[in-house]
Amino acid sequence: MPAERQFTCLYSLIRLFCGVMIIYLMSSCSVAQSAEVRCAEITFSLSQRASFERQAFDARLTLRNASPLPLTNVKVELRFLDSQLNPVQASKESVPSQARFFYQLLAPNIAPSTVAAQGAETQHWQIIPTGGAAIDVSTRYYLAAKVSYTQSERNEAFDVKTVAIIVKPLPELIVDYFLPSEVYSDDPFTRPTGSC
Repeated sequence: MPAERQFTCLYSLIRLFCGVMIIYLMSSCSVAQSAEVRCAEITFSLSQRASFERQAFDARLTLRNASPLPLTNVKVELRFLDSQLNPVQASKESVPSQARFFYQLLAPNIAPSTVAAQGAETQHWQIIPTGGAAIDVSTRYYLAAKVSYTQSERNEAFDVKTVAIIVKPLPELIVDYFLPSEVYSDDPFTRPTGSC
């Protein structure tokens, strides 16, 4: 085989290889771009920054799905933390317990398990600090959330940034009553001295 023909064949193979590599790299870029589109934005907020014991406040978490694929198996777990970011007990049941907070989901009545493509869902809780949650003085707590979901057979889980709440002691009034042994008053049978 002449050297010129070998060079032409080699040149054709190199061009073919380069063409295949360019197509491969372009497809990789499109996969990477589509992976970037698969994202969710989570917003977590409280209705106020301070509350008294036994006074309710609201928390809302909004999950926005910016991808063309739905989010399924969506789960949101509220977390209550003390000033040192250690977990504190919270309860969904308003019965006497060691819980520092009671909470309930207000809207929707049942937590959504799916967020549609290009859609959003908001969960709304009512939270009540229990009596004694503020230990004699204003006490700082943090609320956080863990959000997990499945998207296109891929499981994702995120810890949402904490939000602070100050719980203040409920004012208390202490009244001492006493009963005297003798009560002095006007004689009810005294005749009036003036004319009516």
